[in-house]
Amino acid sequence: MKLSKIRLLGAEVSVGGSDGDDAKALAKEFCTGIDALFVDDGEDKFVIEGAATVGLQIGSALDRIDMVFVPMGGGVLAAGTALGVKIEHPGARVIGVQPSQAPSMFESFIAKSAVTRPVRTEIESLAQGVPARLTLETVLRHIDDIVLASDDELFSGAKTLALAAHLLVEPGAAAGLIGLSRLGSRLPRNARVVLVLSGANLDSRNFDRLAASTVLETAADVGREIDGMAGGLG
Repeated sequence: MKLSKIRLLGAEVSVGGSDGDDAKALAKEFCTGIDALFVDDGEDKFVIEGAATVGLQIGSALDRIDMVFVPMGGGVLAAGTALGVKIEHPGARVIGVQPSQAPSMFESFIAKSAVTRPVRTEIESLAQGVPARLTLETVLRHIDDIVLASDDELFSGAKTLALAAHLLVEPGAAAGLIGLSRLGSRLPRNARVVLVLSGANLDSRNFDRLAASTVLETAADVGREIDGMAGGLG
């Protein structure tokens, strides 16, 4: 679906590689061959600062934030969001949520240095196994914690958001809801929590799996609390 949208805008798309890191290597090789500029989102401070506008918008819209959950693959969105949020709310905790079958940034966060891991997740938007140096530095500086979610949980999270909150997102974008289900019990009842829902690219294969998934046990709570989280779901 994402490729078709890009092509509709008139871009020429070359497809290759088994995951994001493999595709990045091929893209670098392609750019070298035609003397073009390769933009590596994980190593470009302007891209990370662009992602920080997400955090700035969240921070300026709310007078109090206790915790923010952000999907994490390569970490650019999560790192930038944390950077932006903490300009307005330095005490807010920002949590990245990464697929357990592509845990490179999670393990790098624990080790405080880059750890490469194989990518076995089917969540394409969060499939990355080689942490970028600049992104990792930003993650270590601004992210407070990272939790893991299985592919099944991410599909269940997307289905739960669709049924309980009437929000259609791709499985990777539902990562924040899984993070909340992990850590929510540690928060006071009146905590202000933000979930970053960052994509709705569902092809027929993913839609079929989403439809067959179970809903989270917290589905009723999601539906009941959705109004109270207005402004925190974005």
